[in-house]
Amino acid sequence: RGYETDWCRQNEATSAEKVVMALRQVGKVRCEGTNAICKPRECDWKVGCALEEGSAAILDVRVEECVAKWSVDGGTGCSAASVAFLDQLGDTICVAVGGDVKVFDLRKVHEPVQTHALSTEELNQVIVQSRGKFLAAADDLGHVHVVDLESQKKFKTMRGGHENMCSAVAFRPRRPWEVLSGGMDCRLVRWDFSRGTPKGAWQMGCEDGKSEKVFNPPMVHSVAVPDTEDAELSRMVAVARGDGVVGIYDLESEKLAKRSKSRSRTRSMDTPSKDASCRMLLGQELGGHRSAVAHVTFGQFLGTCLLASGGNDRRIVLWDLSKSENEVKVLEHNNRRKINWLCPGGSSGSCLYVCDVGDDVRIYNIE
Repeated sequence: RGYETDWCRQNEATSAEKVVMALRQVGKVRCEGTNAICKPRECDWKVGCALEEGSAAILDVRVEECVAKWSVDGGTGCSAASVAFLDQLGDTICVAVGGDVKVFDLRKVHEPVQTHALSTEELNQVIVQSRGKFLAAADDLGHVHVVDLESQKKFKTMRGGHENMCSAVAFRPRRPWEVLSGGMDCRLVRWDFSRGTPKGAWQMGCEDGKSEKVFNPPMVHSVAVPDTEDAELSRMVAVARGDGVVGIYDLESEKLAKRSKSRSRTRSMDTPSKDASCRMLLGQELGGHRSAVAHVTFGQFLGTCLLASGGNDRRIVLWDLSKSENEVKVLEHNNRRKINWLCPGGSSGSCLYVCDVGDDVRIYNIE
């Protein structure tokens, strides 16, 4: 296909032998209708859940039990779409429900300690910056909202990046003023939220210079960036797409491409060239998903930063982006049901928590 790059070839030459991994289910926790899950950075046993019934829950994976569950919809009947811990130890959690983000202290969950009314439409995802200073949320109007957690006030709302529903957001760990958003319009947008302006955009499905797909369009369901010291890998973003592809894009090369073409002004930032930004398209021909990819996440699995993807085909795939195309896939596992969300866990990076369309959050060991 020609999406292999010099970066991949260089890493292939210096990387160790391919390690054979396996995914084994070691437990599960009953939690019906889980839309999304999260884990605090410094607490390995605690998992937060956003539930379809308009509730949130806390799971203790050590004993495989739900230890707390409470209503968050305020009687509106709205589903809890997303959840994120605000602090390192997981004592405070925020939940996206309707157009609000509600913050709860887990010692007294009967009422929120903060409520941020961000949108007149439903929010689809909420995330917290790794430093804990900002919160971001994506809504059905295509807007991205950023809240300053120190002042407890809305900091910025970014509009105009998406033509319709914004489904995913992600902060960049090494870029404190950057946030990424993906939408049902098949676009990925890179924002400078200090100014509220876009720094670049990608139209999914146009990597070869052709127009986007009419059937099975590459709508963006999830966006992930690695939290790593690796300079090359930290430039990457993984995009879970509706056409079954996990797209890997270089967030910095688009800027370089724009500079190199500034004289001719023949390309817009909406359709960067294949060589400028698209590193790999991890599709079915590389052993990828056979239907829409629901979620992607990076994690330190067994000491290596790998990408995990889960799809509507009930499959979980682990990818090593430092490998060339013929070695990039390192693990495949068939889950019992369609996957909603993936979350790395375990003190040694040996676990993966999975919520699907069933009634359990599954606990997998990576071996």
